[in-house]
Amino acid sequence: MQVGVVRPNVPAKWTWHFLTHALTSLRQFIDTCHPEMVEPYLESLLGSLFALLNLGHATAESRSVQEYAVSALSSIAGCCGESFGRFFNMVFPPLKQLLYTSLQELQLDAASTTTAPVGLAVGPAVFGGDAAEILDVMTQMQHSSQYANDEILRSYLLQAWARWCKTLTHHFANYLPVVMPSLLDAAMQQAEFEMDDQDDMEDDDEDDDVQIAHINDKCVSIRTSILEEKATACQMLSSMVADLKESFFPYVEQVTQVLTPLMTDSVHTEIRAASISAMPWLVLSVSKHLLQQGPLDTLSPVVQMLEFTLGRLLNALSTEPELDLQMTIMQSIKMCISHAVHPQHDGESPPPPVTTATNVVELLNHAQLSQLVEGLLIVLAESFQRRAVRRARKAIEEFDDEENEEDLDNDATEAQLQFILADCLGNLAETHPSRFFPVFQDTLLDKVLEMVQPHCLPEDRKLAVYLVDDVLEHCEPARDHLGTFVPLLLNCVASEYPPLRQAASYGLSLSARLGGAAFVPYVNPTVELLWTLVHSADAWEPFMVNATDNAVSALGSILLHFDSLPSTLFPQWLALLPLRGDVEESAALIQRVCAAVLASHKVLSEDPSNVPRVLSLLAEVLSLQLFEPDQPVAKDMQAALHALRTMVPDHVMKSVWQSMSAAQQAALHALFA
Repeated sequence: MQVGVVRPNVPAKWTWHFLTHALTSLRQFIDTCHPEMVEPYLESLLGSLFALLNLGHATAESRSVQEYAVSALSSIAGCCGESFGRFFNMVFPPLKQLLYTSLQELQLDAASTTTAPVGLAVGPAVFGGDAAEILDVMTQMQHSSQYANDEILRSYLLQAWARWCKTLTHHFANYLPVVMPSLLDAAMQQAEFEMDDQDDMEDDDEDDDVQIAHINDKCVSIRTSILEEKATACQMLSSMVADLKESFFPYVEQVTQVLTPLMTDSVHTEIRAASISAMPWLVLSVSKHLLQQGPLDTLSPVVQMLEFTLGRLLNALSTEPELDLQMTIMQSIKMCISHAVHPQHDGESPPPPVTTATNVVELLNHAQLSQLVEGLLIVLAESFQRRAVRRARKAIEEFDDEENEEDLDNDATEAQLQFILADCLGNLAETHPSRFFPVFQDTLLDKVLEMVQPHCLPEDRKLAVYLVDDVLEHCEPARDHLGTFVPLLLNCVASEYPPLRQAASYGLSLSARLGGAAFVPYVNPTVELLWTLVHSADAWEPFMVNATDNAVSALGSILLHFDSLPSTLFPQWLALLPLRGDVEESAALIQRVCAAVLASHKVLSEDPSNVPRVLSLLAEVLSLQLFEPDQPVAKDMQAALHALRTMVPDHVMKSVWQSMSAAQQAALHALFA
């Protein structure tokens, strides 16, 4: 379908009814489009829509058409994003006028839905003055008698405030005193009432707004309209604190007190989900606010907030029946800790990896870490139990196609839950590099050694190796126990299950790079096994390539850290590069090669024939454009190539240059130009 086919026009022969259908079709179509598909038609689309907005408000039909036109504008703004900003001066005046003159709540919703995306497209710097005017109008509406008496208007206005908060971020903070009282009131409404007698049940059965539910052996009457308004308010609170961060600090305590009970006490899934999702952002608000005040004299407010939220989240984890929300809780636990430890980050991008304890403030003590691990182990045990029950049932029953599909979906959900659980445990190792390993030894090591045995499912062995990798990477004390971990990894790396081989290879690479002398006894057997694996018949098959890439990377770690191996291995290893499957590991490996160049590593200084080989490798990486120019690995390659130019005699450089492909020559020429 072409956008032009559904573009609304306004000939007299068209009826209002037809116009609304045309606008609906336009909006639905735009919602499925990529921006580049819509942009060629943007100007003509907006011209047609504004012709409709300029019809005036003479009839109910024309007002209805204008509402649909505004909704279509909203879809276009959301689709086109920043490119919509060049039409700001054309778009915004009629939208403001519509908002000012409208007394209908549906028009308020449509106008506010559109003005916020437009503001998001052009940014607060352009939008600031207009935003203040509109928010002042919304403030007047909030204080009007109509607001107090009109449930629909209240709902629309609350949602409009949240959209404006997302658009303006910290610039919205001045309006919190206007918004928060009604938002908190809505979130604190009681929608669930315990029922005592049959008469109450019969009365409520006749009320369309009431549902009867049995919860914890109690009969509960639920006012659905109140429950939905409460859910909307909780979602708005969660959204606002995430958008405002430290600017939300004055309301953190009050909102925390409102939302934490709802993580367990509400029958409404969306209320529980919103309350759970808000916790990390409340922690971030506190930690960023304190960071903003200057150097911290004490971390006690952050620690207190973290202890409180983690305690409530663990309690929710122990009672939550829905697996999706269990995963949300574990993700929130991870984010709460990260936000407390790394307040300097924006809370949306992951903090840089931490490999030493020197720059980490460890906020949780041994007992608190143990409590978290034990709570997560209960979740893992329940997941294993559910899987065992399903497999036992499948062994004695013949499943039909629908049951088989459901069983596969259940297995996928459990696998995702287990991955998130392992990621949460890994985050404890990363954020508590000194304190976590003793907890690992006390509460996790036996479970890991049990799960990693050859008779266990490969998925379970992979999960155990993930945990080993995390403690090796982040916890320095773990590197004193290579006698426990390396044999385990060598056993797993020979597996035919690619994800397990990949995880074990990564662990062996860590052991070689970080283990020092403790890894010496394992150098030869590890190299022998890995060399066999990377030269096996299926090593470079698509299903195995990521595992092989990590095995090649592990070989490189050993060759660059231990010089007892035959010198002929290094050029043979270089011939396996660059890695093209696991791009992240490929970048890390190239960075290690570059570091070896800059440090004049023995493999280069004692065997000059390796220098042109490394030069050719880096030229190949550049010509393949494996990495973006703004990635750290690109800067490392540039520095290494400049260093290599000084190492390679002119006649050798000329020979290397002539042996390169045209693409490699062009890549180097562009770099050195």
